[in-house]
Amino acid sequence: MGKILYIHRHGSSGNSEKTTSLKAALESLGHTVFIPTHHSDPRIDLPALAHIVQSERISAVIGSSLGGLYSLLLSGRYDTKAFLINPSLRPELTVFRDHPERAGMEAALSHYKPDSKDQNSWPDTGYSEVLWANVKVAIAMDDERIDVPRTVKELRHAQILQFHDKRGHQFKNVLDLVPHIVELIGQ
Repeated sequence: MGKILYIHRHGSSGNSEKTTSLKAALESLGHTVFIPTHHSDPRIDLPALAHIVQSERISAVIGSSLGGLYSLLLSGRYDTKAFLINPSLRPELTVFRDHPERAGMEAALSHYKPDSKDQNSWPDTGYSEVLWANVKVAIAMDDERIDVPRTVKELRHAQILQFHDKRGHQFKNVLDLVPHIVELIGQ
């Protein structure tokens, strides 16, 4: 079975109810799941997560919100499969907006993005380093924190699952995603 890295959202932890229930469900199917707690600071988080992907030979990354962005970036760089849950593709407009070290955080994110003329248009440019067939996105259409239409448009090359049943940004009923995750990463 595969080795999976789950990357939680900003303000959460590797011990939240959502992460532990998802981990238990995937491990019951024979997968190994790593869920580190991160700092919501890409200057620290991305190198640490990249180390886990490389050292543990991670085959799939799953991420929620900020963790979804991190998962997409790592997937492109390390050729893993990625399952994104309500990904926050523009944390500089939300999570980092008022942070005193915003510029440093934006620079760290840019370091992991592909070389392109206009990184502000990423991932809408197609992001050639990502094998889009290996990316699946679950979006709650009532998400109150991300710009849902923009996210759907920017990730249109991926497989997108739209949920219209009041899951919100925290994506209630996350265990409903297990069959979709297994379909992506394989049994």
